[in-house]
Amino acid sequence: RCVDHNRSVGGAKASYHLPRNIDNVWQGMALDLVVDDSRYCLDWLTDKYPDISCISYPDFIHIDFRPVQYIGYRHE
Repeated sequence: RCVDHNRSVGGAKASYHLPRNIDNVWQGMALDLVVDDSRYCLDWLTDKYPDISCISYPDFIHIDFRPVQYIGYRHE
């Protein structure tokens, strides 16, 4: 994401979607996937890839590669 798009979708100022310079390469560290069953998808992803962080929302799942794993549900 670019900064303008991140702002327009209400993203955090330090969003993992924003590019970071890692070893002299600009990289995004997050993605969002639209899925039918985000809770099932979160369970499957964190089982298969135990180092990734995931947040389950009602209609999508957020995946990122932060230094310390975080698993969350946002289904309010």
